Amino acid sequence: MALRERTRPGTRDPIAGWTEASPGLKIIRSSAGAAVELAVEGELDTCSAGALDSCLRREELAGAPAIRIDLYRTRFIDAGGVRVLVEAARRAGEAGWTLTVINARGLVRKVFDLTQLDAMIEHWQTRPLPAGY
Repeated sequence: MALRERTRPGTRDPIAGWTEASPGLKIIRSSAGAAVELAVEGELDTCSAGALDSCLRREELAGAPAIRIDLYRTRFIDAGGVRVLVEAARRAGEAGWTLTVINARGLVRKVFDLTQLDAMIEHWQTRPLPAGY
C-alpha cells in the first residue's frame, strides 16, 4: 500500500488529494471543508480491504467529522470489503462521526442488497437499481 501524494491545481496541500493504492484497488481522497470523501476504484476484496480500512482509520485519527465513501467505480466487493464498512459504521456510531456510502451500483449494489448493508449504515445514499436487475 503505497501512499502517493498529489496536489490539486492551485493548492500546495498534498493531503488534499492523496491516492492510496493496493493491487486491484485505488482510493482517492478529496475534501470539502471538514468532510472527507474517499473514492474507491477497483475491487474491494479481502486482499485489498486493508487499504480502505487504513484510510478510514487515518481520517478518524485526524478527527474528520464526516467521511463519505464513493463506490461508483468499485466493480466488486466481497465479505472482506463488507466487513470494513460494517466496522467503520460501528466506530462512527460509537465516536460520533458520520459515515456515508454513496453510488453503490451493479454487482456491488447487489451484494449490499443481499447482505442488507444499507440497514447497518445510518447514512446511505444511492440510486435505485433498474427494474429487472
